[in-house]
Amino acid sequence: MYTMMYLEEINIILLIVRNIEEQIFIREFKAQLHRYLNIHRIIWEKIDAVKSNVKIKGKDIVSFSSKIDGYRKIVNLIDSRINQMNSYIKN
Repeated sequence: MYTMMYLEEINIILLIVRNIEEQIFIREFKAQLHRYLNIHRIIWEKIDAVKSNVKIKGKDIVSFSSKIDGYRKIVNLIDSRINQMNSYIKN
């Protein structure tokens, strides 16, 4: 009898802990998405600035190429992180 009550209390505690973990994850997930959205906006503003500079001097090509490559890497990283988050949510 006491064992059954004890098990029920443990189950309730486990449910509460799981709920708290999910709430923390959701809060962190939302904050992370906001950060990614801001980074995405900043990157596209920088890309627009590069595109608007139609004339590029030969000596600046490497610099522009490096900037665009850096932006591509950041976008790919963000895409990967969002896909990881989606996988976690499905579980």
